Amino acid sequence: MGAVAIPVNRGGIGIAMQYAGNSDFNESQVAIAYGKNLGKVNVGVQFNYNMMRVAGYGNDAAIGFEVASQWRISSALITGIHIVNPVGGRFKNQPGEKLAAVYQFGAGYEVSNQLFVSAELTKEENRPVNVQAGLQYMPVPDRLFIRTGVTTANTSPYAGIGWQWKNCRADVNVRYHPQLGLSPGVLLLFFGKQKEEP
Repeated sequence: MGAVAIPVNRGGIGIAMQYAGNSDFNESQVAIAYGKNLGKVNVGVQFNYNMMRVAGYGNDAAIGFEVASQWRISSALITGIHIVNPVGGRFKNQPGEKLAAVYQFGAGYEVSNQLFVSAELTKEENRPVNVQAGLQYMPVPDRLFIRTGVTTANTSPYAGIGWQWKNCRADVNVRYHPQLGLSPGVLLLFFGKQKEEP
């Protein structure tokens, strides 16, 4: 997965691409997004072009969208919602198939400038509710990040560690799945100089 975001007038425009699978079966997505800071409320919308390829059956595609909003309730408490494909999202060649609708609500609480705890409820179409809870601790503020948590849908724990230096951040994480075993991941972020708010 790769993404680029460009700040625009108290908001930003983003482009993202992702790919998963192999030559027999793969899924990919190209997305364009826009977000706006409205003070204590942030809003965003994203449009997705989803592609799927199955060996022997050919390719198919569907267009979907997402909307999200985040609210800063207090200096320490943030909540938000994220809605994915509430309507539409049907595939071109198989109109009976559609992208799943997903509804998410989450909250995060900054216990201190070094400890952040969060919880998220996710309801995906035709699946039971999933709860994800986690915490992030910064033993070296704004430099070293350590996080851990669990997902209830498959009792899948995860852990990660990250380091930020100047305008770069690198994170390494690992998740354990009861059937799939360990899944490692790496995140690399590069960002420009942050502008001071007026």
